[in-house]
Amino acid sequence: MARNTDTLLDLLITSIRQTQRYDPLDEAPPAAVFWPDGTGDWESLIPSLRTRLHVLSLGDYTAAQRRGPATWLRCMLARRLSDPLPPHVIPIIYLPGISAETLHDAGKRPSQLDPLVELHFRSACWMAPDLQDWDVTRFLHDDTVGAGVEIRDDDYTRKAMRRVLPTFSKLTVGQLQAENPWKARDFEALLEADITELIAQGEHAELEFKSTACWDMTEGKKNPVLEGVIVKTVAGFLNSERGGTLLIGVEDNGNICGIEEDYRTVNAKDHNVDAYERWLRTLLLQNTFGQNFASAIHVTFHVHGDKTVCKVIVDPAQWPAIATEKDPKSGAASEVFYLRTGNATNRLGLRELLDYHRKRWP
Repeated sequence: MARNTDTLLDLLITSIRQTQRYDPLDEAPPAAVFWPDGTGDWESLIPSLRTRLHVLSLGDYTAAQRRGPATWLRCMLARRLSDPLPPHVIPIIYLPGISAETLHDAGKRPSQLDPLVELHFRSACWMAPDLQDWDVTRFLHDDTVGAGVEIRDDDYTRKAMRRVLPTFSKLTVGQLQAENPWKARDFEALLEADITELIAQGEHAELEFKSTACWDMTEGKKNPVLEGVIVKTVAGFLNSERGGTLLIGVEDNGNICGIEEDYRTVNAKDHNVDAYERWLRTLLLQNTFGQNFASAIHVTFHVHGDKTVCKVIVDPAQWPAIATEKDPKSGAASEVFYLRTGNATNRLGLRELLDYHRKRWP
């Protein structure tokens, strides 16, 4: 039974640890605990969970986030890599985008999971009693493992919940039950509080504010130079050792101006966050860094009053992120390496780049 002081994160960890248990007198220990998550509901909590559990994730290889393809996962469980798991640990294998049904059905299971098939039969699986995924809504509603709390079952509420899940996961059972049932506006209130707390820190080495990404507030028109400033900032965070967060829609003094002015330049028909995110990802990934950096760039939106702030969380990249700049006069393109140092994003010369590369990516 959940205690009033338990948080959603506590309940989740307790439930997963129950799956790790076995009778040493009668059973062999499971090789791992598989965690299927077809909707990717829980993905934003994985960094928090890694401070308390040994979690390995399926995906593009990123050593710092303990994520990699199926062959890497097998090598990790075999303790064959330079950063092995501790002995006798039963790790969690998180599978974003892979449902329990897909995992267990050979006809539906993608070939990328083939190296894990034999391992799966020697492991436990964290899923609901009906052998379906535990999504956040089902988990919270269950009064055995969760908190007996309901969440409105509509698309808008689910999207709002996913945007604020890291903050939501810190609420206690008592706080969760006090707002029962949870509606979209309850999650939006959490988003507003979360972004206010972040802005109050002011700009620093891991936090940057930008008023807009493409609309020039002074000239009253689109300005391609501003897109380059966004690219430069993200490149600096990717190349740094700690990454960082970019808030678009926030002025240097912390005043929230919102991204609403940007909407008119992003998409003539769809003035909404989905269109904005598609445009931003195209700018950063398709047009600049490449899809290999997709897993290092996380975009969320936070509503504050009648203004919307775009939050871009940037993880440290596993290889150098090179930006392309065009000379405003000649139009000639050049490749540039940017690095976030202190409150500034600086362009490194060749000698500085070589010295930094040896240190950052040995």
